[in-house]
Amino acid sequence: MADTNRTMPEHDVPADAADFEYPKDWIVSYAQTHEDVLLWRALHSVTPGFYVDVGAHDPTDLSVTRAFYERGWRGINIEPIPFYAKRLREERPRDQILEVALGDKPGIATLYDFGDTGLSTIDTDIAKEHAASGFPSSELRVPVITLAAAVDGLGNQDVHFLKIDVEGYERQVLSGADFNKFRPWIVLVEATKPLTTKPSFGAWEPLLLNAGYHFVYFDGLNRFYVSEEHLDLKRYFSVPVSTADPFGDHKVLRLSAAVEALERERLKHEVPRLQGTAQPCESSNAAGLRRVVEAQAADLVRLRRALVSLQPAGSQSREDEILAAKEELSEWIRSIVISDLVRTQETITDVLRQSRWRRLGERLGAVRQMSWETGRWRTHLLGANNSAEPDTENAAHESSVPDLLAELKRLNGLLDEIRGARWRKLGQWLGLEERSAWEAGLWRSPLLLQPFPVIEATPKETSPPVRLQGKSRPSPTSHEGFVEYITQRFIEECRGFATDVILDIGANTGQFARDLRARGYHGHIVSFEPLSQAYAELVGAADSDPLWDVAERCAIGANDGWAEINIAGNSYSSSLLPMLDLHREAAPHSAYTGKEPCRVTTLDSFVDGTFSDPTTIFGVKIDTQGYEAEVLAGLKRNHNRVKVILCEMSVAPLYARGPTMSELSDLLAELNYHCVALCPELLDPRTGKLLQVNGVFVKRASTD
Repeated sequence: MADTNRTMPEHDVPADAADFEYPKDWIVSYAQTHEDVLLWRALHSVTPGFYVDVGAHDPTDLSVTRAFYERGWRGINIEPIPFYAKRLREERPRDQILEVALGDKPGIATLYDFGDTGLSTIDTDIAKEHAASGFPSSELRVPVITLAAAVDGLGNQDVHFLKIDVEGYERQVLSGADFNKFRPWIVLVEATKPLTTKPSFGAWEPLLLNAGYHFVYFDGLNRFYVSEEHLDLKRYFSVPVSTADPFGDHKVLRLSAAVEALERERLKHEVPRLQGTAQPCESSNAAGLRRVVEAQAADLVRLRRALVSLQPAGSQSREDEILAAKEELSEWIRSIVISDLVRTQETITDVLRQSRWRRLGERLGAVRQMSWETGRWRTHLLGANNSAEPDTENAAHESSVPDLLAELKRLNGLLDEIRGARWRKLGQWLGLEERSAWEAGLWRSPLLLQPFPVIEATPKETSPPVRLQGKSRPSPTSHEGFVEYITQRFIEECRGFATDVILDIGANTGQFARDLRARGYHGHIVSFEPLSQAYAELVGAADSDPLWDVAERCAIGANDGWAEINIAGNSYSSSLLPMLDLHREAAPHSAYTGKEPCRVTTLDSFVDGTFSDPTTIFGVKIDTQGYEAEVLAGLKRNHNRVKVILCEMSVAPLYARGPTMSELSDLLAELNYHCVALCPELLDPRTGKLLQVNGVFVKRASTD
C-alpha cells in the first residue's frame, strides 16, 4: 500500500507523522480496538519478535497477539482460566502457556470466572459489581506468581511488547515486575474500569513512569508506553489507526468469505441439471424441485448463521435497553433496602428513647441497658440525617445491595433482642408496654424475605396465582422487568448460538410465540399443544405468520404413544400428571374439569421426521406442568443440537411425580446444560411463597 503521508500537505499532519512509513506487509487484525495494527506499525521490521500477553483469554477472539503469531512471532501467554489455557495450548504450539494469575506476591487467589464475557477478575470489588449487574459467575482457586517469576527464564531474549488486560488487577501485576531486568520495548495496559469509560490508570501508571517508560498513546481503552531505550518508536503512535494502515478486520474478512462461498453455491443451484441432461428442472419434476429447494434452504441457513455469528443481528441497542432496565431494577431494590434501613433504625431509636415503661423501669431498676446500646449501634451507611434521599454525606447510595442487606440483617437482629428483652415482656404482661407490629412478625418487608418481589392478594377475594410468563398478562409492576429479562435472555442466547428453529412445547394458545415476535425474534417457530380447544386457537394465531408452524396436536414425552391429559379450568395448568392439593388450594380456578385423549411423541421422533438437515440448531421452551423430565427423556439423539432451553421448574411440588427444580437442574446438567438466568413464574397469593420459576439453560462447549 502506498504511503499516504507522501500525498498529504506537510501542514495537515502532526509533525511526527511524517517521520515514519507505514508497513508494506498486510496483516489481519483480531484485537478489540486494533491495538495489533498500531503495534505492527511500530514493530513490523522485527522478524520474528517476542511478546508477553498477560490475560491472554482466547487465542483468536479479541486477541492482540494472534496477528503476530501468524507472522511467525512467539511468546508467553498467561491465562488462569483452564478452558482458555487449553485452547491456547491447542492453537499456539510455539508459545509457552502459563495457567496462572499474576500478582504482587506468590500465593493462591480466588478468580471470579464470568465465562466468555472477558470480565473474569481476581478483584473482589469488581466481581461484586459484575454480579450485582446480573452477570453469572463461578469461583476458581488459582495459583498466583509474579511477573518477574513468569519471565525469569527468558535470559537475553528481547520482549518487543507486553500486553496487560486483567480487569482491575493492573497495579498488582506491575508491582510484581522487575523492570531493571525485564525491559519490554512497548507496554500496553487496559486503562479504563471494566464496562465503563472511567479512567483507572492513576493507581498504576507511576510504576511504569518511574521505571523509565514514556506514555505515547491512548486508544480509548488502552494506554501505550515506550521504554526510554526505544524512544524512536514514539513516532509510530503519533496518529491513530486509519485506512493508511495495511490491515483487514478478521470479522469482515470471514463474512466476505462466507458470502462468496454461498454465492458460488447459489450459482451451482441456479439452473439445476437432472439425470445428466442439459435441461433445466421442470415444474413437473417434483423430486428435482425438492432437491433444489432443499439446497437453497441449506444455503440460507448457512448464510444466516454466518451473519448472526459475526454480527449479532443489531442486538446491541436491545442489550443496552436490557442493561438499563437491570440498572433501574437494581436501584429499585436498593431504594427498598435503604427505606427499610431507615425505618428499622428509627424504630430502635423510638423504643430506646420514647418507651414510657422503659423510662419508668430504669428509675425502678427493673430495666438495664443492653450491651450494644452504649456503642455505635446505628448504621454507618446512612447520612447524619438518617435520610434515604441521596446526598454527598449518604454512603448508602454508594454501597452494594449485599452490603445494605447485611446491615439491615444486623439492625433486625437488634430488634429481635429488644423483642426478647425481659423488661419488655414484663411491661407487656403488666399492661404498661404496647405490643408493636414488628413484635407480631408483621414487620419485615416481604419483598426482602422472598427471593423475588411478591404481589399480595386483595383481602376481598382469593386471587389467582400471579403468572409472569406466557400464560397471562403480567402484573404492571417491576415483575415485568423480570419477564422481559428472562424472555430476552432466551432470545439473545438463541441468537448467540445462531439457532435455526425455536420449539415451543406447551404453547397453549400461542402466548409465548407472540411474545417472541413482539420482542424482535423473526425466525422459525414450531409450537406444540395437546388440548383440542387451545390447539384450535393456536392454529388461528399462527395462521398469518409464515414462519410460525403448529405441529399436529400432541404432547411431548418420553415415548411415542397415547395418553389422557387432564383439562384444567384455566387451560394452561392442564397436565398429563395429577394435580396436587397445594396447586388447587393456591389456585382453585385451575382445578381439573375433565380429560381428553392425545397423542404423545418424543422430540427425537419429531426432529428426525421433520428436519432432514443434521446441522439444524434448536432453541426449546418447555412449559408442560410437571412433565418436563419426560420431555427431556425423549431428547436423547438430538440434545446436542438443542443449544438453549427455557424451562418451567417447580420450587414446591405441584403435580404428582413431577420433578423439583433441583431434580430438573440435575437432569439438565447431565445433558451438559448450565443455568444462566432465573425468573419467578408462579406465586401463591395467600403467602407470597414462590412456587415455580423459569430458567434459561445453555449448552456448555464440549471439552472433549
